[in-house]
Amino acid sequence: MRILYLSFFYPPYNNIAAVRGGKLSKWLLRQGADVRVVTAAPQPYPEAIRCELPEERVIRSSWVDIDGLARAFLRMALGKAANSSGGSSGSPGTFETWYRTLLHWPDGQRGWVRPAIRTVCDQLNGWKPDVIYASAPPHSSLILGKKLANIYDVPLVVEFRDLWSGNHYLDFLPRWRRWLDANWEKRLLSCSSGLVTVSVPLADSLRKRYEQAVLTLPNGWDPDDVCDASVASLKKHEDKCFQIVYTGILYGEKQDVSPLFAAIAQMPEIQVHFYGRQFGYAEMKARAYGVTDKVFFHDPVPREDALRLQREADALLLALWNDPRQRGVYTGKLFEYLASGRPIIALGPRGNVASEMIESLNTGAVANTSGEVSEILKKWQQKCPRGVSRDIILPWSHETLAITLLDFLENVIDQHV
Repeated sequence: MRILYLSFFYPPYNNIAAVRGGKLSKWLLRQGADVRVVTAAPQPYPEAIRCELPEERVIRSSWVDIDGLARAFLRMALGKAANSSGGSSGSPGTFETWYRTLLHWPDGQRGWVRPAIRTVCDQLNGWKPDVIYASAPPHSSLILGKKLANIYDVPLVVEFRDLWSGNHYLDFLPRWRRWLDANWEKRLLSCSSGLVTVSVPLADSLRKRYEQAVLTLPNGWDPDDVCDASVASLKKHEDKCFQIVYTGILYGEKQDVSPLFAAIAQMPEIQVHFYGRQFGYAEMKARAYGVTDKVFFHDPVPREDALRLQREADALLLALWNDPRQRGVYTGKLFEYLASGRPIIALGPRGNVASEMIESLNTGAVANTSGEVSEILKKWQQKCPRGVSRDIILPWSHETLAITLLDFLENVIDQHV
């Protein structure tokens, strides 16, 4: 099977979407598929992820950054407000909202489509795909996917890592713009032959709107990245502090870590280490709760180092979104955490797919209040539980997910007229 995989985000650029695309394409190749990836370069992310697909299989297209001229002005106009809010990533300000409403059609990566088409046609050299697989967001990938599917007369399968229409992250956009996006999505998907998304609730949402086959394909973990998940902690520090680790981005008050800070303010011998970016809101809360001597914020680290830090921790912190409408959202971080073999303490609401997975697999605990956090950590300080074993999480390995995706794509190709 020849698969042309479209993903704006791709290694070596350190973005969680790049991790998913890099791992899936790697394991599709290992399962015997002839995979070629189309991506964009350069990108405004650190080059901190190893590309595991042979470079001759990756087509890196230039792209036009439509925000380039406006970015400096936006920083000047919004920087002061952003700094005063502690770097929170809440709803955009008025200027940015209207900027994105009027110029992001459908998003800030629309300048990738035309260069990518030219580059693909120049570099494939007679190689013709059996299927186009377009991963979104950015939703410009759908435009690119539709055009390439028409050029090569092959089926198009669309992957929604996050929804486009009905995505509550985009509620800040005016109603008329969301209406236009919904209709644009419908037109683009009129030529697709299958849909893929990351959770059952999101898949159900797509099935209600489209009469197409929908595959649920969660984020996953890579057996090549981790040691046996049944081993005990690999922590190398010699002090007696119970160490909690968080890796990645924090979206301000939407992922509120206040219950943890309130709990550890009254507890000895606990440290919390954050590795990543956008920690301004958390830093403000650490000062408010008087725990700056227990909470430490670090710059982003390469992916291999992040995985090692996860395995060396006593426990891992997962900050869930506190919006009940996000019950169908997993994070890629959750599956990395599961593979580390360390217990997870999740802050946020119960009843979403992430918290349900943690509780059903008995790989940690979910807490909403400082009292609940305190009770959990006191128990874990006495005897830290092991995380889930690797055998239990095999269904979410990228190897297993690639096999599932190949079966789905084979059915799509067979039914294509």
